[in-house]
Amino acid sequence: MKQINIIFLFFLLTFSNLMADENNEFSEWKKKFKTIALANNISEKTFDKTMTNVKFLPKVIEYDRYQPEFYEDTKTYVSKRSSKNKVKKGKDFYKKKQKFN
Repeated sequence: MKQINIIFLFFLLTFSNLMADENNEFSEWKKKFKTIALANNISEKTFDKTMTNVKFLPKVIEYDRYQPEFYEDTKTYVSKRSSKNKVKKGKDFYKKKQKFN
């Protein structure tokens, strides 16, 4: 299981830098990545099991490159993801916890 976690993490880090937009380029990338994985003590069986159904998904790369969080200032980000109701609940929770401490 540890090997699968390692390969998955390494895959995500490497995949985020992938610029291929065609399946052939992705297949070549997978071959190179397999070499790296095997060189890092990932068994071929583990690699093959993990990577068998992996596909290049252009939309995932597109969404990764243009996440709105990275294009908004803090005030805009917080205002879209928070509300007065959430702040009130947070304050009430804090007060409740203070009473027990």
